[in-house]
Amino acid sequence: MINDPSNSDFYEELKNYYDANSSEDSRKFITTVLKSNLPNTITAAQFRKWFLEGYSQTFQKNISLLSPEKIQEYIRINKEIEASPYDEEYIKETNEAFVAFTSYADIDTMTDAQIEYVLNNNCCAGLLIQNFVHEKVRLISANYLHLRKYYPSWSKGKCFWEASRETFQLLLDVIGVVPAVGEVADLTNGLIYTINGDGLNASLSFASAVPVAGWGAVGAKFAIKTVAVAGGGKVALGMIKGAGGLITFGKTSKLRAAIKLTDASKHAHHIIPRSLYRHQIIQNAAKSEKAFHIDEALNGMAIDKWRNTNHPSYNDIIEFKLENFKNENPSASYDECYDFLLDLIDEAKDAINNNPTLKLQNLIF
Repeated sequence: MINDPSNSDFYEELKNYYDANSSEDSRKFITTVLKSNLPNTITAAQFRKWFLEGYSQTFQKNISLLSPEKIQEYIRINKEIEASPYDEEYIKETNEAFVAFTSYADIDTMTDAQIEYVLNNNCCAGLLIQNFVHEKVRLISANYLHLRKYYPSWSKGKCFWEASRETFQLLLDVIGVVPAVGEVADLTNGLIYTINGDGLNASLSFASAVPVAGWGAVGAKFAIKTVAVAGGGKVALGMIKGAGGLITFGKTSKLRAAIKLTDASKHAHHIIPRSLYRHQIIQNAAKSEKAFHIDEALNGMAIDKWRNTNHPSYNDIIEFKLENFKNENPSASYDECYDFLLDLIDEAKDAINNNPTLKLQNLIF
């Protein structure tokens, strides 16, 4: 094996890998690594993280099928993620999907059947229960097409990488929320709507779906709100309609990513508390044409940690105002409920900003 003393750690990784996996496939993998100039592109630690640790021999075999240009693209994407100030999820799983699909065919021309084949045979088969295999295919395809349209400067590979990761995140959120998989797992036969917008000007679209006023009106059981964030980029927020029509917003908060908060000294504060998601006004607003999501940026702000301690009194104020509106407007439409939430959010933000020395618990407004 060629050895460059200036990067001995990298070549030691290659040697250790081959000693543990001496085979023709391993030899091809190492040859591909060298032809792609990885010793001069990444560190030994990055090589372990992105190519070896936790990755299967199937993954490394697929790497051997990629051109040096595709491998460099894979490296660029992972360097971007490594430099991200956010807690990124499902990186390894998304890397596996990217390599599997890129080594299989041109992403633009793949059929749903081919996508499903790769998911089940080359990567990710165990990541999500098989009831959701069709949803994985449909969501990856829809997300990919969306990204190709709205981010024309992104390469096919980057669009696919991001589309795959969003799919994994969203469906794992579904599984985490649904008490029994069967309650939502006729997703295969249900409508999946992609809500594209900036949180204020959303429109509904998905394949041949007929536009309607609010995804809740058509009985959809799963929706995605794709929200643009400050400074570029986007965050995909899942919405699930479960038993009795109750809408939930995923098992984990995405607000910190939505408001692009990187300052560790601050909390991402939900103006309308997440704990109140069951309230009728919030539920109605979520079913409106603009599809309120409790984790979108318009419902959040950065707050100093010392101000954002436990705040039941703040929550009580918000709930009191929600109840007042409900009682005074028993026939309020979904859109009217959405508009009321915007006004309430503005009122609460003003109170927070105008009283910078008070904890949220001590606010009165």
